[in-house]
Amino acid sequence: MEEVFVKKIVIGACLVLAFSMSAFSQGARQQNTDKSCQEFVGKFYKWYVGMALKHNRLTEPRSVVNSRPYLFSPDLLRELKENYQAQDKAGSNLVSLDGDPFVGGDGPPDRYIAGKITRKDGRCQIELHGIREGKKSETPDVTPELVFRKGHWVFANFYFPSPSDTKAWNVLEGLRRIREEEDKNTSKNHDNL
Repeated sequence: MEEVFVKKIVIGACLVLAFSMSAFSQGARQQNTDKSCQEFVGKFYKWYVGMALKHNRLTEPRSVVNSRPYLFSPDLLRELKENYQAQDKAGSNLVSLDGDPFVGGDGPPDRYIAGKITRKDGRCQIELHGIREGKKSETPDVTPELVFRKGHWVFANFYFPSPSDTKAWNVLEGLRRIREEEDKNTSKNHDNL
């Protein structure tokens, strides 16, 4: 009888230990995931804003898309490239985003600091607050959304200011609307011929 009782205690202790290790492991993975996501975003924006500040705050999103396509999800990369091709065809008529897809229409701040990190459905979103003349913006300037693909983070979308803001807009949706509008205009022009 005692032997059965001891076996139950040992089994119960092992189960408790296994569950607690699993919970600890999940918490550590979440911290590592948040940290790696934040590091990826931090490195990108430090490089990108640094490059812009060297050139009178002028950004070159197209050159980033062309020289570093591995930084973007397939959907975002396709939409950005199609947007640039449409703008090339349109010449001086503006048919693309009115602003930088990574920092917005106001251009880059002096630097960014990370705010709230949200993980949902395998995605990581980091609210970035701009620092201008030593003051931190109260609301996020931009919230990049990332997904983990093939062993590293890639940008999947950019929200201005953040997805939780009901007035926010995002790059993917904006690019798709521009393309749909251009498709409508193209078909109207062909119908009028």
